[in-house]
Amino acid sequence: MQTTIIVILFIFCVNINAGYGQSDACPMYGCRSSGSFQFRLDVARNNATIDWVSDFFLGPIPDANGCVGNKAALVCQSNGPGPADTGYLGVNADYGTVRWRDPITRFPVLPVLDNSGVLYGSDGSNLVKYDADGRPMMSNIPIDPPMRPLFGLQMIEDNILLLVSETGRISIWTTFGGHVEDIVLYDVVDGVNGTFMPTAPAVVNTNRFYLLTEFVPSDEKLDAPGLQRLYAIETNATYDEYSSMHEIAWFHDFKQESRDKPVSTLHYRPKSLKETLVAKIKKSAIKPTLFWDYTYTHTVFVSLPPPFLSPSDSVATFWGILDSGTYSNVIFKSEKEVTHMAMYQMNDNTVQPSGAGIIILPVMYPTLFVTLSDGTLSAVGPAGDFYHPIDVPKLLQTDFTITTKLSITRKNSMMDDILVFGIHVPFLTDGFRSVAEHLGVDEIKNKTQSFVIAIDTQVWLNEEQESPVLWMVPAPDDTIVTGQIIGIEADNSERYDRLIAFSQIEGQFG
Repeated sequence: MQTTIIVILFIFCVNINAGYGQSDACPMYGCRSSGSFQFRLDVARNNATIDWVSDFFLGPIPDANGCVGNKAALVCQSNGPGPADTGYLGVNADYGTVRWRDPITRFPVLPVLDNSGVLYGSDGSNLVKYDADGRPMMSNIPIDPPMRPLFGLQMIEDNILLLVSETGRISIWTTFGGHVEDIVLYDVVDGVNGTFMPTAPAVVNTNRFYLLTEFVPSDEKLDAPGLQRLYAIETNATYDEYSSMHEIAWFHDFKQESRDKPVSTLHYRPKSLKETLVAKIKKSAIKPTLFWDYTYTHTVFVSLPPPFLSPSDSVATFWGILDSGTYSNVIFKSEKEVTHMAMYQMNDNTVQPSGAGIIILPVMYPTLFVTLSDGTLSAVGPAGDFYHPIDVPKLLQTDFTITTKLSITRKNSMMDDILVFGIHVPFLTDGFRSVAEHLGVDEIKNKTQSFVIAIDTQVWLNEEQESPVLWMVPAPDDTIVTGQIIGIEADNSERYDRLIAFSQIEGQFG
């Protein structure tokens, strides 16, 4: 009997019904180029409800990351109803209806979206540009040779686009569709030729971007050394035909501290080393993740699983790497399994690396919040100290898995950060049902196992008596919320600030 995996996808809007406020746009993966999923929104303290659920068909989307949006546009990934409907999908944020479809790209990464709704997007084979109504603003630009699949698309400063491929190729383009140059990070490690392959989306610091990589030998018969490396790469806006646009400012090696010997000396591999690396990253519970704190500390925070290509007994680690301009310094290293990071960053992304490496902290340092693999939430200080951990599974009286990125919202300029994320609860305990009922959730059906929840960080950090869990919204139709949850500001007096989430359901039929 043949078994088919059926995936049904939904986009749904959470009405946070708490007044009106300002909302930052979500211009790319990470919402900000620094890697922070942050929004300036007036989030409800209670009574969050689903405003609408999309009623158009969406088929399975590989590596679904959700949507990007602002007051001008809401754009999501798509598949269906027709076989050619696999590009970007413009959605009406007020009603959840289709505004336009992109007929060019095939399963693209999340696009760059500016405040006017202009979209830059790519699937690794094409580069496209649309206005807020889905009208092309330039001819389709073929990428030759193709770069599929992509880790992501980022904007460097105002007119440079960065495409990072899972194949190891890094490509720089102008926003006018001009190709500038390609980068492949070749090197020699312990006498072995190879390539440092990207393992995570890049994060951007003005005209500098940071890229996490792992070394892959060119000779497939050789064992990978288990070397991971963080690159800081500078782009030069004044390049010419005689000079390169990029320069490696520095790199930091995360050397494997301990290693088990391979069980077998046979070198047969069903896949190439590069294909094996990509496959293992996709299956890993802890993804390699970068976060650039441009506000005060000039620090790249790195969540680093053990090397993917080397048998190892090493553990996942969490690092703080100081960017001192032309070199790096390790601020801290912790043996923590960090799964997600978020910080509400007040300043624009205009801070340059500090040449002297001297950090002067203001009185009010923005807090970095992280989630750990066991569901714990913790605040992290500039020196890497974990403080005020909160046992969220204990609060909810059940185990769960975080299924989305960690979003952070703030009301105006107040330091009242609220964390919003999706969870999947495999077993609905009586205690969890009681917590949900207390939060105003109607009777939970046995199949309802996915929720969007909000946590008040001030109640948590101030150790107040009340629960920091503000509300919980069940996902529609037994779907699992995935990708990034974004915030959109109300555009008239009859609407409220909204959160847009993306969910899917998987079932086996045969």
